[in-house]
Amino acid sequence: MSERKPAPPPEHFNTGDMKRDWDARARACAREYILTGFADQPEGFVRSGREAAASLLAFCAPGAVVLDLGCGVGRVARELEAYVAEIHAVDVSAEMIRQAREYVGPGSRIRFHVNDGFTLPQLAVGSVDFAFSLLTMHHVTRPAFESYLRELHRILKPGGRFWFSVVSRDRSPAYDVDDARDTFTGRSYSDAELDRLLRGRFQEERRWFTQSGEGHWRVTYVNLVVGKLCEGAD
Repeated sequence: MSERKPAPPPEHFNTGDMKRDWDARARACAREYILTGFADQPEGFVRSGREAAASLLAFCAPGAVVLDLGCGVGRVARELEAYVAEIHAVDVSAEMIRQAREYVGPGSRIRFHVNDGFTLPQLAVGSVDFAFSLLTMHHVTRPAFESYLRELHRILKPGGRFWFSVVSRDRSPAYDVDDARDTFTGRSYSDAELDRLLRGRFQEERRWFTQSGEGHWRVTYVNLVVGKLCEGAD
């Protein structure tokens, strides 16, 4: 297999705002921006990471290499570390990663990386068995989401899986966001858009829906587990 390099961000893609804003949110209160309502619930925050990790174990063989994309302070990676061979935790925010290293402690084997919000240059072709991105992919811009899908196809092993969620546009009709400037509010995708973005790269294995928020901000998320397709698959 040839060593393909990740494509650089297009010239119009501005990762600086995303980095700046998430660094500021991490300094203000990382727990609150990772899980709304958990600013004053450190025990609940830890418990949520343990529960999330438990839901991922079915995809993580003991010898697996795992990627946590949008890891924040390592809430889930810390709880998953003992069950896998190697775990990479990536975030666009250097401040989140700084806090993550403190959160997991000095004995951790987790390999933390600050990325550009667009590519995953730290990871080689076909090096990852399972990748997950919890409460993250709806925050990134559309160009970033598309780039991450390309990158995940590059780094996953044949048959490797990716678990993620975004806001369902078809099921959240009143939901809207300024795609050009908003670095927090979740982007929404229709079923047709997701099918287009995944086509030729990933095969859907599981899809389910969850709801979150209240009033105007009550939305439906579409959660997916997808498996990597071989090159040229349709």
